[in-house]
Amino acid sequence: MSGNIKVASGIILAAVVLGGGFYWYASTRPAPAPVAVAPTETQPAVPQGPTLATGADTSDASLMQDVASVDADMTAMNGDTTAIDAGLNDKAVAQ
Repeated sequence: MSGNIKVASGIILAAVVLGGGFYWYASTRPAPAPVAVAPTETQPAVPQGPTLATGADTSDASLMQDVASVDADMTAMNGDTTAIDAGLNDKAVAQ
């Protein structure tokens, strides 16, 4: 019985000594330097400057082209939606 106590005491003493040694070693080491990362906010996401042609007439013309393009897309989408609705109604009637 006394042999087991000596072995257990030796293991505990070794763990305390090793833990204390590691703590001392870690406390004397300098802290790691932070990783240098360049900030990404310094560059603008969109190039700066006028995006439309200068002058009121050309700007209005560019905007009207955009409006016409969006209007054409919406009309095409409306036609697709109508076709889908008709197909769904046919399925519902068939069931």
